[in-house]
Amino acid sequence: MRNEGNARIYFQDHGLSSIGLRPWTVYGVGRDFGMTSEPTKAILALALGRPYHITYGGLQDLQFVDDVAKTFIRCLDAPYQGAKSYNLRGDVVDLPTFHRALVSVDPAAEGLITFGEKQIPIAFDLDDAALQRDLGPIPRTPLVEGVRQTLNSFRTLHATGKLDITEQLK
Repeated sequence: MRNEGNARIYFQDHGLSSIGLRPWTVYGVGRDFGMTSEPTKAILALALGRPYHITYGGLQDLQFVDDVAKTFIRCLDAPYQGAKSYNLRGDVVDLPTFHRALVSVDPAAEGLITFGEKQIPIAFDLDDAALQRDLGPIPRTPLVEGVRQTLNSFRTLHATGKLDITEQLK
């Protein structure tokens, strides 16, 4: 919130426009650190045929990395005046739903990927109506398709020797 206030002051005092974005649980290739990177790590483990346990459960807003990147790019190209921040929204689902998406893409996930039960203390259902109104429509890849693309990308990277997994599954 401090940066959002700074942005408003810079616009007020100097006319410098800016758009702030608030992504939540981004998943996909390149998302490899922090607690909410665990869904991505589960997809990576599945690509490698390894077991993985997501340490938490509950609801979260899963946002495909490609959609988030396209939204940042859209903001760079937008004819925008002001200083405003927006929530990003993806698929608000619980961990059992995420697990079912994994299994639908690769049935091996049924025996390899597990998850906890405790809700992590993050916002998971924030409105993106202002973003859609001011800059939309914003891309939103369905969860199963995002999981499929991520799994295929990890498998391709691994098969071509371009995937460093030394630290990623910890």
